[in-house]
Amino acid sequence: MQNEPTATNVEPTQPEAVEPWAPPAEGLDIHHYLGILWHRKWLMLAVFAVIFSLAAIRTYRTSPLFQAAATLMFEQTEREELLKLYPQPLYYQDSRIANQIEILKSRQMRDRVAASVPDSLVPYAKMVDPTDTTTIHARQLVRWIAMTAEPIKDTDLIAIMVTSPSPVLSTAFANLYVDVFQREDLDQGRKDVSAMRRFIEEQLSVVGRRLDLAEIGLEEFKKEQRFIDLSTETSALIGQQSNLAALLATTSTEQEGIQARLVYIRSQIDEESAGMSGKLESISSPMLVNFKAQLDQSEVERANLLMQGYTDESAKIQLLNRQIGDIRAKLALESKRLLESGGIIEPVGRLRSLWESALELEIDLTSVNARKSIVEAALTDLRAKLRNLPEVERTYAKLTRDVEADRAVYAMLSQRYEDARIQEAGRVSPIRVVDKAAYASQVRPIIQRDLSLAAIIGAVIALVVGFGVDFLDTTIRGPEDAEKRGLPVLANVPVLPGKSRWGKNPITSHLVTHAEPSSSGAEAFRVLRTNLLFSAAGSPCAVIAVTSAEPGEGKSTATVNLGATLAQAGNRTLLVDCDLRAPVLHSVFEHARKPGFSDVVVFGMSPREVLFATSVENLFCMTSGTIPPSPSDILSSSKATKVLEEMRKDFDFILIDTPPALLSADTSIIAAKADGVIFIVRPGATSRPALDNALRHLLQSGSRIIGCVMNGLRPSGRYGAYYYYYYSGYDYKYHYSRRRKSLEEKTDEGVVV
Repeated sequence: MQNEPTATNVEPTQPEAVEPWAPPAEGLDIHHYLGILWHRKWLMLAVFAVIFSLAAIRTYRTSPLFQAAATLMFEQTEREELLKLYPQPLYYQDSRIANQIEILKSRQMRDRVAASVPDSLVPYAKMVDPTDTTTIHARQLVRWIAMTAEPIKDTDLIAIMVTSPSPVLSTAFANLYVDVFQREDLDQGRKDVSAMRRFIEEQLSVVGRRLDLAEIGLEEFKKEQRFIDLSTETSALIGQQSNLAALLATTSTEQEGIQARLVYIRSQIDEESAGMSGKLESISSPMLVNFKAQLDQSEVERANLLMQGYTDESAKIQLLNRQIGDIRAKLALESKRLLESGGIIEPVGRLRSLWESALELEIDLTSVNARKSIVEAALTDLRAKLRNLPEVERTYAKLTRDVEADRAVYAMLSQRYEDARIQEAGRVSPIRVVDKAAYASQVRPIIQRDLSLAAIIGAVIALVVGFGVDFLDTTIRGPEDAEKRGLPVLANVPVLPGKSRWGKNPITSHLVTHAEPSSSGAEAFRVLRTNLLFSAAGSPCAVIAVTSAEPGEGKSTATVNLGATLAQAGNRTLLVDCDLRAPVLHSVFEHARKPGFSDVVVFGMSPREVLFATSVENLFCMTSGTIPPSPSDILSSSKATKVLEEMRKDFDFILIDTPPALLSADTSIIAAKADGVIFIVRPGATSRPALDNALRHLLQSGSRIIGCVMNGLRPSGRYGAYYYYYYSGYDYKYHYSRRRKSLEEKTDEGVVV
């Protein structure tokens, strides 16, 4: 202690102008962020623990769900294969799969699946909810399941996923959906063929009876006439008439069949869309008219060739058939485009398939009408020629025509009937099962995944909360914040023990340097004393004002302990309480508040009459005295200045306890009279804006700011941990050195150690 500098060589330093706090310009400071993590660790751990705990509780309390999957493939029909040869909208292929997915998700499909549930699955529903005592029917099990269907990218495959609380139910219902969907699709595909077969059966019966009557009439006519000698020209006309009549009869029968199927399809459309089938006839466009004209012309050419005796195997007929097929495909695409642009055809659902069938039948009907019109015209011309024949020959020609026409129609119907039967029996659904559900896997909860996700989310939220709270925290956090403001840190004082450690004596409660000189707090004030003396550059610094930005930051305690350490070093030290609004020093030393400083200034009392010696050697105190109505007037008076100058002669150091700098102008007045100012800053309590404003006020008054004291650093804080470790080490060395010195003294006296 003897080597420490004295008051005669001390001068305060003047810091540069204080700027508002700003982040350092060097860039990313990893230590700063690590400090935030350390400082807010308990808050972040609490947030993480709450979020993770809630997620864990929810995970373990979640009822398990199991999912089974099956895969279907939607194969293309012959009509779709033909349409692939022509340009189509980009969404066409996707809409085919979308149609099937919407059908799978429909309420009707769910009802059909519910109707197909076997009774053997009922016990598994009881296993899911044993507390349910109600009677469960098999079709009610569908309420336990959730079905989703999704297309598999770049394929014609559909994945069906069924989720339920039971793995058995999930697997069973996935397979039920596959079976019911395939069966329903097959039944829908057979309806048109079945309707056509029934129509052909009815026509066969009618044409068969009519053929029998025609043949009987022809035979009777031959018997009556016995022999008819026909000329070559007449025979040719009758043969030509028979061929035309047969062609017309088959064409008319085909027309009736198409019309019957079209009526059936339109009735289905009306059931699905509430009477929208009439809109099929309202669509038109120049391109559509052009395609229809081309189709009529090609059909007329084909009919003319057939009437000329060409067969279906001839090259000309086959070429026309290919042209007619191309025109029909283009006509179908244009009609579909018009229906879609008009909002008539929906992109998904069974209604689209019905509209497509109706479009195809309309095109077939257009072709048949064109053929029928040309055959009727040719037959009309031929009948005009036959009117010139004798009555007998005309009658023979008519009977022969009827027989040949009915035979041709009957032969055609018989062939069509066999084709319909074969088609109905051999109709295969375009829905093919790729994979059936074999097992169900648990999809909720997946404990490892859910807990890992909860940990990640909890950690992210905890970091956000920690850094967010730190960002919103405007208080001084440590020495770095003070140094950024040009405020040197003279000492870092840890949190001092409360009154319970030394009893209820207010003197020992405030004077830690006197009550426990070996503590880390006492050592911090000794560091403050040393730094205070060395901070001067050879100029006297006898009168020092101690202040803070706001109340409750420990300036009075710091004043008392700094004064005690200066006194313990042999300096005559005086403590003056100039906080004339809320004085404290009189209660610290259990002394009367008046007379005091205000009484000396106002009433002219001698300073020696009011100051008193404390329990610490070389430490004296002057209380505030009578609290005046206007403290600023007293402190700014020339008498106050004279009192301080008079006391300089008797003391090495005068420490003035002042009010908080932001509460009144008293502090600026006193600071201007003092040789220097020490700021008391409490990390976590002193706000940065308050400190900036307080420094600005003092600098504007011409005060000299020596530095600041970080008061109340906690060992758990970012900065307090280092100082706690340092001072704890000092305590250990201090106690050890004292014990060793004591033992050495006892050894010198002859005591055995």
